[in-house]
Amino acid sequence: MQKQPAIPVSTSPDGRRSAPRYALRLTASGAAADNAFSVCIRSISTTGLAFEADPPLARDVRAEIDLPGLGATAVTVVWQNGNLSGCAFDAPIPASVVSATRLKGYPESGEFAVSAPMILTAERRRWRGTVRLAIAIGAGLGAWALAIGGVAALI
Repeated sequence: MQKQPAIPVSTSPDGRRSAPRYALRLTASGAAADNAFSVCIRSISTTGLAFEADPPLARDVRAEIDLPGLGATAVTVVWQNGNLSGCAFDAPIPASVVSATRLKGYPESGEFAVSAPMILTAERRRWRGTVRLAIAIGAGLGAWALAIGGVAALI
């Protein structure tokens, strides 16, 4: 099933945002000053992202966040409110990385929205590639067996 395109969260009427941002939920890993941590990315654009972390990162902290298709990406925290931190990328990231992150994440709102506990459960239940391959091969062989059995019954 193909995911529906998301509408940008905001482009800010006062012009503070330099790029459209997209709401999502995606768990990722990060590191700051030799401390590894987990984050839940809540929005992303080509110029920055917002994430939840516990404990939260303070303003002006430099960190690295793992992004799909790019890996460890340098960020600087520019604002912090509770567990939510807003970061600016040291250099803008390609739009393809924003798309890859959105495709890996879960929608923040709409028909397919999920809560954070559902994300963690889904991440734990994700099957390895070999299991998915075995299921696909088994399903294909089963379909052929049904087709051959149906033809044999007609003869």
